[in-house]
Amino acid sequence: MKYKDPTPGVGIVIFNKSGNILLIQRNGKRAGGKGLWSPPGGFINHGEHFFDAAKRETKEEVGLKIKNLKVLAVTDDQYNKKKHCITIWVKSNNFSGKIKADKEEVANVMWCYPKNLIKGMYLPFQNLIKTDEWKEELQKFKNSTN
Repeated sequence: MKYKDPTPGVGIVIFNKSGNILLIQRNGKRAGGKGLWSPPGGFINHGEHFFDAAKRETKEEVGLKIKNLKVLAVTDDQYNKKKHCITIWVKSNNFSGKIKADKEEVANVMWCYPKNLIKGMYLPFQNLIKTDEWKEELQKFKNSTN
């Protein structure tokens, strides 16, 4: 019997001091999703810890160094019969550097308030914002600003 295992990925929700999150518009040249919006993210390499993958993907895609990562949620992202990913979502509000988008992977970058998310989101991010963990995270931020 031949098994087709899902591919592990990581998504990185970066919050700034105003409570906005960093979104990228995917270029789609390497991993698909051209024109769709999501936080930075990508595949986890063999033998790589998911926190290290998150740091690497963030540096590659938007040029930022992130610290103090915490697990936010896990999503089961089934695109079709051939593509199935499990995405480990991490969060960070501790970052440094200037945003510099990798044009191979990123068409545009913007900060967005989570309650004002735009249409055209990449499937893993669509799945994340449906989770209880996402809703709890937004509530925590709302409570901290009151």
